[in-house]
Amino acid sequence: MANNKPPTNAFTPQSQPTPGNTRGKSPKTKAIDALKRSNLGWSEDDLWDYIVDQALVKKNKELLDVYLKAAIPTARTTLPPVQWQYDRSLPYHEKCEVVMEAIATGDLPPDVGMEIISAIKHIATVHEQAEQTKRLEELEQALKGLLGK
Repeated sequence: MANNKPPTNAFTPQSQPTPGNTRGKSPKTKAIDALKRSNLGWSEDDLWDYIVDQALVKKNKELLDVYLKAAIPTARTTLPPVQWQYDRSLPYHEKCEVVMEAIATGDLPPDVGMEIISAIKHIATVHEQAEQTKRLEELEQALKGLLGK
């Protein structure tokens, strides 16, 4: 049975997507626009010149903090390199058990161990998908042979 009712959200002249940025201006753009509208009439460069002058010349600690956070972003932390071996021929669940034992004995830090387990899980997922694709292709070939196509 066909649906004879017109959709309630059809694209009509009155119902069109809104062009452009629908989320509005970013906070930075709003701040710069407010700075330009102020009595000072400053640009973004004028503001940064003021911050540098106050922070470095007049020793304003709060503005020095603002300047340094903008000039030198905080580095992301990374896990330390770890030398660690496990038997590659083991099934995936046994590899994870070996990692858990290494965490329990203190040979691996817990965060590094969990990253290794996550990597093992992703590798297992990739292998599982590859195996499923292979089996599906074999089934399709068998079906084609049975149907004579």
